[in-house]
Amino acid sequence: MTVGIDNSGWVRNSINILIEPTSTIPDAVKAIDRGHMQIALVVDSERRLLATVTDGDVRRGLLRGVSLEAPVSEIMRKNPAAARVEDGRDGALRLMQHLTIRPGSEPDGSSDAA
Repeated sequence: MTVGIDNSGWVRNSINILIEPTSTIPDAVKAIDRGHMQIALVVDSERRLLATVTDGDVRRGLLRGVSLEAPVSEIMRKNPAAARVEDGRDGALRLMQHLTIRPGSEPDGSSDAA
């Protein structure tokens, strides 16, 4: 999946949350904070989605002893489920229902709220 090509509001506004696998954990935290979407998207040089990083991923990595200077590839969630832009909001919601994901929840269904 390629990120950042479409002119829809979500994709246009998501450009500031794109990071590379070699970005550091602080880079990921800054991207998460910049985007106000509680997620950073890890992409390759052609903006293909590789993984995601959330505050929860950062927290779990730090608890495992991963260094702050480590690349996000050590904590990123690979192969994320993703809807295509052309699927629209309804397609994204269908995917979430199929995967039993609530907006704002972790993949196991628990809340990541602090």
